[in-house]
Amino acid sequence: MTGRRSTGGRGRGPAARQGWLSPLSPGGLAEPERTSGRLEGVGSGWYGRGALYTALDLIDQPGDGHAGTRSPSADPDVRSGAAGGNGGLRRAGTATKRPGTARTAPSHARFDAEISLPDGRRVGMYYATGRGLVEQHRGTGSAAWSTPHLLHRTTSDPCQSLRLKAFGTTVAAIANWGVYCADGEPPTESLAAVGTGNLSEWDTDVTPDFDGWDAVKASEETGELSFTNGSVESVTRLRWRRTEGFSDVEEIPR
Repeated sequence: MTGRRSTGGRGRGPAARQGWLSPLSPGGLAEPERTSGRLEGVGSGWYGRGALYTALDLIDQPGDGHAGTRSPSADPDVRSGAAGGNGGLRRAGTATKRPGTARTAPSHARFDAEISLPDGRRVGMYYATGRGLVEQHRGTGSAAWSTPHLLHRTTSDPCQSLRLKAFGTTVAAIANWGVYCADGEPPTESLAAVGTGNLSEWDTDVTPDFDGWDAVKASEETGELSFTNGSVESVTRLRWRRTEGFSDVEEIPR
């Protein structure tokens, strides 16, 4: 599966909602800066403060690999900060190789969102400021995380919203970027992504100048996923099918 970018102007949603979050505290890393930890929200919106998004299985518990500092990245593209990045991820160390043993398994950064699949696999993602959205996953019963995968490249500022949701072994992700987005400005890039199979490839769709997707649901009959954003007047919808990928954005009057 390959990603595709939507054309400019399509899929504009309703006016920006009020109550967006102020920035999270920086993670204390030299570079790149990222948000981390639990995400908070009000209702179905992305940016208000209030009850935790418990349905997203966001993880920030001691003993689950989240208490330490950023681990070294195995992805040269992410690590080096090529193509105009801000220096990439800082290497925190080098894996050592003991006689008669295999190299230390790849680790992961502090995820902004992490989710468990029914088959025991795990998927995590994080914003790398100045780089984009990075994804890693690990197999059932395995401690080794996959090589960091730059799922979407952008130099825009990340918003505080990052959602993961599993439908069986299919994973859906929603992320947003925009200049001063973390300070309350609406996003200018809204990403919908879907991973299937071994999660080595993802379908992606970016809608420009849009409020962002509020929710994603699956059809029990067809397995089709629908990313939606609702307003009083209409519902903006983006559909994904396994055989066709993403459709065009639709505006459906209420």
